[in-house]
Amino acid sequence: MRLSDMPDAGCETSMLGANGSASRGPEAKDAAHHAQANLIHLVVSLFIVAAWALSAASAAAGEFRLVREQFSATRSEPLILLSGPIEKGDAERLAALIDEVCASRECDYQNTAAMLSLNSPGGSFTEGIALAETMREKQVASIVENGSLCLSACALAWLGGSSFHPTGGVGTYIDRYVEPDGQIGFHSPYLSDAAIAALPEEERLGTQATGLRLGISKMVRFLASFGVDPLVIDRIVAMGPDEVMTIETVADVVAFRGELPPVPVSTLGFDRRAITYNVCLKLLAHHNGTDLDAPSNLESSYGEAQTGKTRSGEAFLGFEISDRPLTIAFCGANASQAIPSDDFTISLARMAWKDDVSETYTEPFTNFVFSKVGWNQAAYDGQRATQSILRLTPMVSWLLPKQMRLADLPGPVRAAIEADKRGIAARPTPQLTRGPAATPPRTADFSRLRAAVISDAVPTIEDQSRRLYRFGDLDVEVTVGSFSLYSTEAARRDRLNQRLLTYNKHFDDSFVYSGVEADRQSGFYNFALLDGDATAVVRIGFALGADGRATQEAQRLIGQIACSARFGAAGLPCAKK
Repeated sequence: MRLSDMPDAGCETSMLGANGSASRGPEAKDAAHHAQANLIHLVVSLFIVAAWALSAASAAAGEFRLVREQFSATRSEPLILLSGPIEKGDAERLAALIDEVCASRECDYQNTAAMLSLNSPGGSFTEGIALAETMREKQVASIVENGSLCLSACALAWLGGSSFHPTGGVGTYIDRYVEPDGQIGFHSPYLSDAAIAALPEEERLGTQATGLRLGISKMVRFLASFGVDPLVIDRIVAMGPDEVMTIETVADVVAFRGELPPVPVSTLGFDRRAITYNVCLKLLAHHNGTDLDAPSNLESSYGEAQTGKTRSGEAFLGFEISDRPLTIAFCGANASQAIPSDDFTISLARMAWKDDVSETYTEPFTNFVFSKVGWNQAAYDGQRATQSILRLTPMVSWLLPKQMRLADLPGPVRAAIEADKRGIAARPTPQLTRGPAATPPRTADFSRLRAAVISDAVPTIEDQSRRLYRFGDLDVEVTVGSFSLYSTEAARRDRLNQRLLTYNKHFDDSFVYSGVEADRQSGFYNFALLDGDATAVVRIGFALGADGRATQEAQRLIGQIACSARFGAAGLPCAKK
């Protein structure tokens, strides 16, 4: 579909003219100037869907529909379906529906308000961008399911799939998926031949050049802000008017920062060597800033690193990297790790010298972390998560060969995806607001505090104002008291050595701070909530591993507690969206 086919083109054009008559003036010259301005504005504000997309003029209007109360067994958020052409006002309609869903459900428990399934031939370019921005703001994940088609403006909306994590400096991060038989297509902007022909001949070349420049500039800015690989952006803007870029292979999924739905590693059918090689190719390309299709200097022979064992004396298995021994020498993993498994790390490594310069050892420095239940990441360095490779679901695509077509994924993978969603519609909506504690509280004030994990647990120790709990690696202390408790906790925070603090934020009725203890062996995550004349303080302590971090399970539990905790009307921002 071309610009002249867009259903809202007439509306956009009339807005530019005085009294709605931009192209109906009595003089042809004025009409031509107005037409030129309208065309430039249209290129900037509208996107072209593929030539093989359905015409929005003949297709039924799109709609949003709440399909089921939980997306799948592994994703508890509700599923919303967008079907039909994307029209003006869709972003506002989605935002209103999310507010309605969240009014009866604690959307912040999993830091995702809903999953949006997209099935659309395209439509308004500006509304596709608006949908993406709304999804990022409202923490709506996106997916194109088997048999669904998502083109042009719909593909832009798909890029908005996002979730939110309140701790560790993560914030908003990319959360978008495609199933093996889902179709996603992108198109470069262009002016239709008919639109150009409508202009006076002497103005055609200048209008076309200016319009395309502005349209492409707007698209490049959008794609970059939503984490699309710069090399892919270059391919999109270089396409001709009849070309479409579709997400067909594993390499495409990685380049668009998408992901496959989580499946057991056992369904993939790849051994340690194959998984290590597949990950190393992607990690090396990411590190070097090169396209996955470009030639790689990763050797094909699998074995132990020639630079020696790791600093701790453990064998490091993987692949040599030619020509760069002093910067990047090897890619692999510690021999003690089980690969494939639910948790493992594969790293780029360099050659390093021992302190006495007697011999070399292998030093990992850039990591790919795979985890079934914790954070997955590739070279995430604590910067903006929306621009990084960081997910709270398994990065399955990184374990697969780059050239593998999604349509060719093994049968067990497809079966696992469908099994994860089977029977969900019959299940009741998860009740995420917890009921009263199993042991009746001794003071009425405790009934004002509601928090996942805590509210339905029995304290190990309790008195009139304090309760202690143990959850896995976490020690949790909950104290309820008067207004003065709030300022007392703030003073306690301010007395700490500020070098030990890793996070410290203050809000209207709450504050949160976290860090490490002076011995560097344990950490803490504390927050205070003020509701009128009463205060609740939650202090969480945990052991630190050799990497200086809490375990993945501890991090998950902390996020659940912090982002569901409310004391009366008070809560942290992630619990009040």
